[in-house]
Amino acid sequence: MKTTPIFAWLQHAPLIFLIIIFAIPSRLLCSNVQVGDVQIIGQDQVNDNYTVQYGLIWDYSWRTINPNSWDALWVFMKFRLNNSGDWMHATLSTDPSDHQVASSLTVDVSSDGKGLFVYPATPKSASSNLSLSSGTYLQWAYGLDGVQDDDDVELMIFAIEMVYVPQGSFAIGDGNVDFNYFELTTINTSNAQINPSGVGALGGQAGGHPTNAGPPTNSNYPNGYAAFYCMKYEITQGQYLDFFNTLSAAQKVVRDISASSGKGDDALVNRNNFTWQGSGDASLSNDDYANTACNWLSPSDVLAYLDWAALRPMSEMEYEKACRGDQAPVRGEFAWGSPLHATSDYGLINSAKANEIISTNYNSVGGNALTKETSASVDGPLRVGIFANHNSNTGRQTAGASYYGILDLTGNLEELTVSYSSPLFAAQLGDGTLDQNGNSDVSGWSSDLMYRGGGFNTRARAVSERNYFSPLDLDNLLAWYDPADDNTVYSQGSLSTVDSLLDKSGQLHHLWNSTGLNQPSLVADPTHSELSYLSFDQDFLYTTTGLGQDAYASFLVLINEPNAITSQSSSQIFLSPVGDHVSNGIGFGSVTRALNGEVITVLEGTAPGVYTDRQAASSQSISSISPGTANLFYFNLKNNSNWYIGMNGGANLFDISSGSRSPFKFANSFGIGAELRKGITNSAQHFSGRMGELILLDVALTSSDLKRKIEGYLAHKWEMTALLSSSHPYKSSPPLIDEADATDLNQRGPARGGRGVRQAP
Repeated sequence: MKTTPIFAWLQHAPLIFLIIIFAIPSRLLCSNVQVGDVQIIGQDQVNDNYTVQYGLIWDYSWRTINPNSWDALWVFMKFRLNNSGDWMHATLSTDPSDHQVASSLTVDVSSDGKGLFVYPATPKSASSNLSLSSGTYLQWAYGLDGVQDDDDVELMIFAIEMVYVPQGSFAIGDGNVDFNYFELTTINTSNAQINPSGVGALGGQAGGHPTNAGPPTNSNYPNGYAAFYCMKYEITQGQYLDFFNTLSAAQKVVRDISASSGKGDDALVNRNNFTWQGSGDASLSNDDYANTACNWLSPSDVLAYLDWAALRPMSEMEYEKACRGDQAPVRGEFAWGSPLHATSDYGLINSAKANEIISTNYNSVGGNALTKETSASVDGPLRVGIFANHNSNTGRQTAGASYYGILDLTGNLEELTVSYSSPLFAAQLGDGTLDQNGNSDVSGWSSDLMYRGGGFNTRARAVSERNYFSPLDLDNLLAWYDPADDNTVYSQGSLSTVDSLLDKSGQLHHLWNSTGLNQPSLVADPTHSELSYLSFDQDFLYTTTGLGQDAYASFLVLINEPNAITSQSSSQIFLSPVGDHVSNGIGFGSVTRALNGEVITVLEGTAPGVYTDRQAASSQSISSISPGTANLFYFNLKNNSNWYIGMNGGANLFDISSGSRSPFKFANSFGIGAELRKGITNSAQHFSGRMGELILLDVALTSSDLKRKIEGYLAHKWEMTALLSSSHPYKSSPPLIDEADATDLNQRGPARGGRGVRQAP
């Protein structure tokens, strides 16, 4: 969907009419619009107006009744004087009667005169037939732009495909309990400062902002309730090229994405074909990749483009509305309304061309999106909307489309949004002009931004998942158990006991106990975000097939019970292999006898502390623990020789460096809550205590930054930040996937792109 610039020369006295010849686009194009046949057909010197006629060729336009939505064109014009100087944004008449379109279309003009929306007048299906409109014109109020009656003027007309998102209630959040999701709330008012209350029709409470977030500073923060238009596709390389080539020489230097601050080459990098030699206009080599999403865009690049086009960035809340519409949320859903997505590597034919299409592994069941699971042979973004233009497309899910038909909101490139915490953002629109350095100059467009949806080099990110770090972002995640997520906890007996606990890592290492006995209880703890935890008292869950690999690192939230284990006479084993004896496990309890193999033991009770116990070696105190408090433990096998143990985000408490150390032996069998001997029976070595969350990795951590990210994630989720030291990097705020997102507006990346929105007239 390359934005089409059309050039027309106007020489006053006499008027010269110029007809532009243009090519009809391929039926497979996702750049579904062409603008041409431009003529100046009138001038009103009294009111300083020009009437500019143009034609539209528009493929696959549509309008539906349920939902009440349509695709539209955002049409705007640029001009410059005397075939030189800077390009400026044209101000159009704000009277709708001054603009004409064919009877099959209708037009809405923006109140600021920066452009107009053209869209089908009545419901129609998207078809492959071309929609041709001739005799279409707009009125330019050139006097408002400082143009004199006899000035020579050069014009460019642009059209960007948009989708109308109607006013109405929607759900923010999908029920996930992680801190990096908004709590499920029905947004039923455009006033973002209305506090949620009662029961929402789509879940949670109802109000103007998420229940677990305070009201925004500005009541005009765009919370998604009001109607808005959203770009149908991500900014393409053709669109960015058109934008770039209207900039001044100084502005081009700043917005050059082929510079060292971007892809660093004029050659093709991650399927980005943008080339600029340092002067004149930029180009796309061989005109390839014009319809491919434009990557290597920094937040500043995106904001500059949106300001130039008189659009604005979307808010986080608008992103979720654009994806799920007015439907009840589905836990873990992507933009197409399902948690199912393609996982096989795509193949291409007609690569880089306007009719680029998926040749292999198009998923006819799950949602299609370009993510790290499907991009091994691509290594860069695809033609925008590619999944909708496939012979096997059967609808929203296979097209990877949102509820309203917006494409690529999951995958391809990351979606730039304004963070909910942005204090000054109040839906301010771009005015079509940039400052002398090529930056957006809109007041209120702060640097408080957040990426959503994921890109070709990341996992697919759920609609409601914000840009905070998650265990799923760990490359070597072996298993992840989270009893606070009620979607992973099941019981066939008593509602308070658990007979199965699902693994959230995606590795399917689920745990169970179908004996009807010795099942842990599920308890809600009001002191820790009201999250649920498992309470063990000689209980256990296990898998005889193990975890496939040994565990080299683990993070564990333990919610202590005061004096719960003081009466035990032997080591209390929490993480254990299933076998004849304990070998390389983690215990919590009193240490009164040695066990076979490597056992790291945490003691509660009369002498609380972290101890080591290795075979017949004497126990050694490492650190004290306060009974009745939650603690975050960290165990890491360093270089297959040393065990590092940490607690509550502090420095390593102890380095067990004598002798040869082994990973936790969980490859073939694994259990939690007790030493499980053959026959899967509870042994004398059992655990009595509370587990909040457990994360296991199949490699030892070598990055202290990654260690701190995991600690920060758990501490914020479980309201344990008070235990972190004042120097911990995530003491005050949780970790982001990419820390540059919050601090560097000029950070470019191979999967960074964007799109814009504009509130409906």
